[in-house]
Amino acid sequence: ARHPEAQSRVDSARTVVAGDALAAAQVERAQALLDEDVPRLLATRAAFQAAGCPYQAARTLLLAGGAHADRGRAALTSLGLDPITGRQEQRTEPPE
Repeated sequence: ARHPEAQSRVDSARTVVAGDALAAAQVERAQALLDEDVPRLLATRAAFQAAGCPYQAARTLLLAGGAHADRGRAALTSLGLDPITGRQEQRTEPPE
């Protein structure tokens, strides 16, 4: 369910992050999620890629859902992260 203050919080954040491209992309991603605008959401992925933030780019794909989410899970796995938690996967065998 959408938080009743979500839009005002995103609006406030937008003024705080002015001048910080990475933070602005995160706020833009939040706005796209609120608006349920998948093309706009995917556009934020490009900003994360350009900033050298593969985790955020992959996370954006997960948030987009559908086939995009499959690509996001694969990207997180390639980073050595659990696609569900975003944390480093635990080894099941001790290192040699």
